[in-house]
Amino acid sequence: MSSKEQAKTAPAGASEPRGALPAWEDLPDIDLYMDQVVSLMTRYLGPVAEDGGKALTASMVNNYVKTGLVPPPAKKRYAREHLAYLAIVCSLKAVLPLSGIRELLERELSGQSIEQFYGEFRMLDEAVTKEARKAHGKADAPVLRASLRARAERELAITELRLAQ
Repeated sequence: MSSKEQAKTAPAGASEPRGALPAWEDLPDIDLYMDQVVSLMTRYLGPVAEDGGKALTASMVNNYVKTGLVPPPAKKRYAREHLAYLAIVCSLKAVLPLSGIRELLERELSGQSIEQFYGEFRMLDEAVTKEARKAHGKADAPVLRASLRARAERELAITELRLAQ
C-alpha cells in the first residue's frame, strides 16, 4: 500500500510520523516569540502528539519554563537553546515522566552544553527511529510489537534513571 493510500485509510486525527529533528545549525539563530516557537516546533514534531493532543502549546511551554525543564526566555523571546530543550522534552514526554526528563537533562548537561547534548540526542533519536522502522516493517503484528517494545524501553529508561541517582 502506498503512503498516499495509507494516509487515506488512516483514522481522523492521525499524523504522519515525524521526521528527523533539525541539526543545531538548522535551528533559527534569531530569537522567536511564543507563537513562532509553537508553530516551528509543530513543524519539527508534527501537529499531533502520540496521545492525540497537540504536540506543543503555549501553555505547555509556559509550564516547562515554570517547572525548570526549559530555561526562561529573555524578554519573552526564545533562542536556539530553548528550541533544543523543547525538542528534547517533547520527544521524551511520551515515554518518560517530566520528573525523569528533568533528571536526565540535569545529569547530561552537568558536563556538556545544550548544543553538544542536543547533537548527541538528535543522532541517537535518528538512529533509534531508523532501527525501529526497520524492525517494524518485518514484524508479524507491527502495532502490537511496536507498542510492547515502547513499553519495555520506557520501563528500562525509568529503571536507569533510578539507578543513576
